[in-house]
Amino acid sequence: MKKAGMLILILLLLTGCSKPEVNYNEVLGSPYAKIENNELIMKGGPSTVASTSYVVPHAEIKDNKIYIYGTLSFKKDIEKKVELSQKISKWTIYWVNKDGTLIEMNN
Repeated sequence: MKKAGMLILILLLLTGCSKPEVNYNEVLGSPYAKIENNELIMKGGPSTVASTSYVVPHAEIKDNKIYIYGTLSFKKDIEKKVELSQKISKWTIYWVNKDGTLIEMNN
C-alpha cells in the first residue's frame, strides 16, 4: 500500500498539481468526501498545525479511485465540488498524506 501511495504522490508532482501539505490527522474535525448525484463533495477544515491556516482539499481521479490531498490556505473556502465524468457505483476514496501514505475515507 505504501508503494501505491508514493506512486500517486510522484504522479501528482509530475502532473503539476500542488503536493500534499497536510496529513489527514492535521485537519480539525477530519476532512470528508462524499458522492452525491455524480458529484464529489470535499470539505477540509482549519489546520491543527498552522493556527491561522485552513486546509483546502484537492482531488485526483483515476478509474474508480479518488485521491484527495490538502494544501494550506488563508482563505476559509474549504469545500470543493467536482463533477465526476464517470458513473461508477462504487468509488474508493483515499486521503494522501505528505509522505504518500494513504488513508481510506468513508463515503
